[in-house]
Amino acid sequence: PEGTALTSRNVPWSPKHRHRDRTILRLGRVLWRSGHRIGEICEHPSGEIVYITLDCPTLRRKGVMIATPTEEELLSMTKGDVILLQPSSSKCDQFGLRWCPFPSVLPFDGTGTCAAAAVRDILLESLHIEGEARERTALFPDENGSPFTYGILNRELNQLCKSLFGANIASTLSWHSIRIG
Repeated sequence: PEGTALTSRNVPWSPKHRHRDRTILRLGRVLWRSGHRIGEICEHPSGEIVYITLDCPTLRRKGVMIATPTEEELLSMTKGDVILLQPSSSKCDQFGLRWCPFPSVLPFDGTGTCAAAAVRDILLESLHIEGEARERTALFPDENGSPFTYGILNRELNQLCKSLFGANIASTLSWHSIRIG
């Protein structure tokens, strides 16, 4: 819950007030539901954009695809609407020819753990980013709008898991654990 003290850090858990906690929570919801790899979230040392960007989600409502939904369309999402999340290039399929040619399907169900709602909320916060900038902006950005490094995401997950499960179990968990459920 909001305000919970995490055993391995000085500030309490606060998705409401802390951008990083909010992003970690949303990322967990989306990876759990979609199976995307953490490499599709993080910056690449080459600087190449291999992470999922704001341009990757598409809203599907009553069979109609909406590539850049408006605030009104996002706020009026209901059960039956779907966010389609196009994959980025992946280490196992850099050109999307074998394993990644199709988007992840994130159904909107209105619950607090809904992956589609997590993406919707990111899109609502990013409405001011338009045009080509959407193709370069990470869907799961750090506080500065840049993609996270693997090291930071791994540390954040470890801190959270230590508080939830203890150090022994936390040492066995990774973003791959989230991905495979």
